Amino acid sequence: MPKTEIERLRLGVLAETDAVLADGAMTRLRCYYCVVEWLGQIVPVQVVETAGNLPLIGTALLANVELRINYRTGECALS
Repeated sequence: MPKTEIERLRLGVLAETDAVLADGAMTRLRCYYCVVEWLGQIVPVQVVETAGNLPLIGTALLANVELRINYRTGECALS
């Protein structure tokens, strides 16, 4: 999640962790604690600060869920 959103939501720092990027470079990432409503339930999640502008969803939230994406129309459906 972009740092500006983390600051706006006033998320608390959980930890820092080392990570390997796609190009093999090592980096240190700051992680935050957050709770979200997901499919009608309150779920604790770990948020990782990114340099990009778009948040990414972790695949753990998609366990036991069918995700359908139509890239052509931009439509997304969960069931």
